[in-house]
Amino acid sequence: MAWFPEGSDTPQLTAMAWLLEDGTGKFYAHACKHICREDAHRQLISMLESAEDAHKRRLMETCSTLMGREPREDFPKGIIEMPEEDYMEGGIKVAEALEWAQGRDIRDVLELMMALEANALDLYIRMSRRVDEDSAKVFVSIADEERQHLNRLGEALVGL
Repeated sequence: MAWFPEGSDTPQLTAMAWLLEDGTGKFYAHACKHICREDAHRQLISMLESAEDAHKRRLMETCSTLMGREPREDFPKGIIEMPEEDYMEGGIKVAEALEWAQGRDIRDVLELMMALEANALDLYIRMSRRVDEDSAKVFVSIADEERQHLNRLGEALVGL
């Protein structure tokens, strides 16, 4: 929650969560194309990448509803200050994670992904406590999906 200052309003929280989902999706896309060698792992990571896109759509819709208007085309600009680099869930820079992942065993990469998903689960639970009831439902729903992602990654790790 360090990324989400205490005075942030719900649209700002939602926009920052969108940025982290976007960064995580970028990491998953790269990992799927350049790191994974087995089809089963590619399918899992591709599913995670798609889930990040779905989360982004829901977060943007939530933000739009909260603001009472469609977000700008360059969303989330105009709602939050944009960082110079892409960040993932957990506050990790995408570029640093990609550099770290190069040449790593798939077990290491899957464990990092589990850490990302665990952090996202925690984030959405905490966010649900800071927002109005309708927004909380969205965050709890995404938290449940993050929990499912953790389970899928755990199953993949057990299968190695």
